[in-house]
Amino acid sequence: MTDKPEPLPVRPAATVMLIQDTPQGGVEVFLMRRHRGMEFAGGVMVFPGGGVDDRDRNSDIAWYGPGPDWWAGRFGIEEDLAEALVCAAARETFEESGVLFAGPADDPDGIVADASIYHHARAALVDRSLSFSDFLRGEGLVLRADLLRPWANWVTPEEERTRRYDTYFFVGALPQGQRADGQNTESDHAAWTSPQAAIEDFAEGR
Repeated sequence: MTDKPEPLPVRPAATVMLIQDTPQGGVEVFLMRRHRGMEFAGGVMVFPGGGVDDRDRNSDIAWYGPGPDWWAGRFGIEEDLAEALVCAAARETFEESGVLFAGPADDPDGIVADASIYHHARAALVDRSLSFSDFLRGEGLVLRADLLRPWANWVTPEEERTRRYDTYFFVGALPQGQRADGQNTESDHAAWTSPQAAIEDFAEGR
């Protein structure tokens, strides 16, 4: 009888269910398909998201909306982790879909209407030559934490032998004027779909 291997350690991660309300189809969700050759979750349909970066922690990020203490209470975690998760959620969504939950620092009620103008910063965030907090500060923006809501917390099963995540799920509506493009190095397809259609595709193995 062989000993059962120890479960891999879990890494905190943030994922955002990006939604929009359409006149014809009702609520739709934005999904991306990971490249089939990827070691972890290859070929799987996913929401924008990823692991917490070291620079998401203690980032002194410009922030508007519910503070880390509010998020910590909703998720049942420490405030420093809650702050890092919200930062990671906003950063990963921008990196992977081009959607930016931010607004002008001098107008707390304002929201970025065209995030594509920051495409150079988006690329710099991906290659980690720029931190999310420095990007926002340099553009005179603040993270709009009030555009996100807590949703769930899932942990990768212990049987997974590539990597495991302690993932906190957020939900956020597509800001008016912005578009999700899914242009990133990890996915080969991205589209809006109804939750029911996504469930049916999964059930059918598509």
